[in-house]
Parts: sequence; C-alpha cells; structure tokens
Amino acid sequence: MSTLQADKAIAEELRSKVDQSVQDTIIATRIMDGFRNPQQNGAYLKNHANFPIEFFSRATNEIRQKLQWYKTTIEQIERRLASAQNTVQYNPQAITATLQAQNSTFIALAGKTAELDAELQRIKAVYRELWRTHTGSARDPFNEVDRRVEDGSGMMNGIGSLNLG
Repeated sequence: MSTLQADKAIAEELRSKVDQSVQDTIIATRIMDGFRNPQQNGAYLKNHANFPIEFFSRATNEIRQKLQWYKTTIEQIERRLASAQNTVQYNPQAITATLQAQNSTFIALAGKTAELDAELQRIKAVYRELWRTHTGSARDPFNEVDRRVEDGSGMMNGIGSLNLG
C-alpha cells in the first residue's frame, strides 16, 4: 500500500469519525431539548430513546478494538524477544537496546491507555450531566454508594432508574 493510499484511508476513517461525532452531538442536543421542553420536543425523547446504549456500545467497541491491537502488539514483541533469546547471545549493548525498546513501547502503551481513560472520563462526564439534567438529582450515577441509595419511595436512584421511554 502506498503512502498516498494509506493517507487516504486514514483521512476517510477520520471523516467517518467526525461525521459520527456530529450526528451524536445533534442527537444529544435534541434529547436535551426534549427534556427542557417536553411539550414541543418530547418526540425527540422517544425517537432517540436507544441513543445512550448505542453511543456507549460504539465507544466500548472502539476501546475493545484498541485494546486488542495493543495486546497483539505486545504479543508480537514477546515473540520477537523469545526468538531473539534462542538465536543470539546477549551482550550489554543488546540488553540495553532491548530495554530501551521495551521502555519506549510501554511508554507508548501507557500514553494510549491514558488517552482511552481520558476519553472514557469525558464520556462519563457527558452522561453524568445528561442523567442529572433528566433526573434533577445531584447524585453521581457511576458512584456505587449513590447507586444504592433509595429515594424514599422504594425506588433506587442511579443508572438503572433512568427511563427514557
């Protein structure tokens, strides 16, 4: 694959992600409009009732794919290291180079993991605000203690209590 073809594929993937993000933003805005003015925009709530599940499912699948790629990369490194053990006698320079390569890989993986965590925290913050807007509660739907608190009517408050239908 040539560099131009690779760049084109990357640009198309980026365009697809941007288009999906725009659609997600439009739907989230419509849902918020539905909560703010149910008489005029209440249909948005019914039309997009599955949006949170679809959104988080997509995010989860993307994270799974990235983690699978990281796992495959680590396995390839392990295989190369194992094959190097069988064919080469180690000298100080080889050990140094191997440790530097391993360190670089772990730093890159840690950076990617931090990016994934930051994205997950951003998604949780957006959902937390949507949940709080919908329920009028200041509780955190991701906090175990808050999820177990009853509201006095015998109903549990938390992610499970959110009903968009």
